[in-house]
Amino acid sequence: MNYESVAKPSLFGNLIPISLLIIALCCLATGGIFVRFSELGPVTTGFYRALFAIPLAYFWVKLEKGTNLGNEKLSKPHFVAILGGVFLGVDLALWHTSFFMTTVANANLLANLMPFILVPLNLILFKIAPSRLFVYGLGFASAGLILLVGGKAEFTEKSLFGDSLALITALFYALYLLVIGKLRAKYTASSLMLWSSFGCALFLLPVSIILEDTIMISSINSLLILLSLALFSHIGGQGLLAVALGKVDLNLSSVLVLLQPLIAAIYAYLLFNETLTFMEVAGASVILVGIYLAKKGSD
Repeated sequence: MNYESVAKPSLFGNLIPISLLIIALCCLATGGIFVRFSELGPVTTGFYRALFAIPLAYFWVKLEKGTNLGNEKLSKPHFVAILGGVFLGVDLALWHTSFFMTTVANANLLANLMPFILVPLNLILFKIAPSRLFVYGLGFASAGLILLVGGKAEFTEKSLFGDSLALITALFYALYLLVIGKLRAKYTASSLMLWSSFGCALFLLPVSIILEDTIMISSINSLLILLSLALFSHIGGQGLLAVALGKVDLNLSSVLVLLQPLIAAIYAYLLFNETLTFMEVAGASVILVGIYLAKKGSD
């Protein structure tokens, strides 16, 4: 299959997709909140997130104009999108589980090292080399991430397995973004969400049955949490991220994703009264500087 490269738009042309990407990150950052309140296990919660997203994505397909996978017979792009969903399923299963085996800070820090995997993969697979300024920006943003989250991280022998799960999460999230980013050169975000959500649910269902005690929803409250997770985190988060990937450079998108821990920290401050230390504020500032440099390096 031939993937078209994403044309680099002007500064003003970039403004709208970058804004959409930031909104997507605001939606994605709600995921940890909904998982925290879910009455089901972490893998089962991820399964329902993807399952409930399927009809929402189908409705979106009917509204969105453009080339979508629903207009074609089953072919290679369908299976590539499904494979992307499997990558996301592995990501969700590992990341959700890591919350119960290590600290939330460790899980956020290690999972968000994803750009260090995606950028080399983009170079190796598609010969897309980042500029020197972009690399400097990535370095700054990563240093900011360590300042923001690293102060609460606790790397011990006890948490080693959970830390490993969170780190592997970064690999599979990078693979997911790589698949969706390349398919977005030709197909609509809605159709990619439909087929990747199917692949995600298909993977997580048997894993849920094997690893967790129950997959049955037992209350209206549990149902509402799972529906909110599907609507906000999956369709609002991954869906808008897929929209933005059609216009924003994939490497730059991976660096912008580093805003997610910052947004999550703001949510924690507003919802759970978790104070922001001087180090965390400094880390947030360094992340923003790094993103600005990476943006300039991608123009």
